[in-house]
Amino acid sequence: TTLSLPFLVVTSALILQEYPSVQGVLGVALMCAGAFWLNSISAEKKEKAKDEPPAHEPSDDDTQHGTKTLRQRKKTPVARREQTEPATGKHTSSNVRRGTLLALCVAGLWSLASPLDKVAMVHGTPLQFSMVATFF
Repeated sequence: TTLSLPFLVVTSALILQEYPSVQGVLGVALMCAGAFWLNSISAEKKEKAKDEPPAHEPSDDDTQHGTKTLRQRKKTPVARREQTEPATGKHTSSNVRRGTLLALCVAGLWSLASPLDKVAMVHGTPLQFSMVATFF
C-alpha cells in the first residue's frame, strides 16, 4: 500500500536508528501525495460513471441466444448480501473501512518485518537467518 514506505521509515528509525536524508523524506512525501492524488482521480471517475447509463442494455435477443451479461448471470449468495446495500448492490461504508483497516495492518506488519529481518541478518549467520525466515 501507499503507507508502507512511510511506516517503514518510522520503524527503521525506531528499531535501527537509521534516519532518511531530507531528499529521502521529500521523496516519500511526494510519492504519498501522488498516490493519494491518483486515488482521488479514480474516485471522481467512479462518481461520474455511476451517473452514466450502461453502454449496452441487454435485449431479449441476447438472452435467447445465451449471451447474458455478467450482471444477469450473477447470483449473490445469502452471506454476501449482508455486505451490500439491498437496492443498489454497492459496498457499504463499513466494508470499505474494514478493507482499508486490513490494508493498513498489512503495511504496518510489513514495515516491522523488514527492520527485524535486517537485525536478524546482522546478529546471525546467513544460514541461521534463512532457516528462521523460511520456517517462522
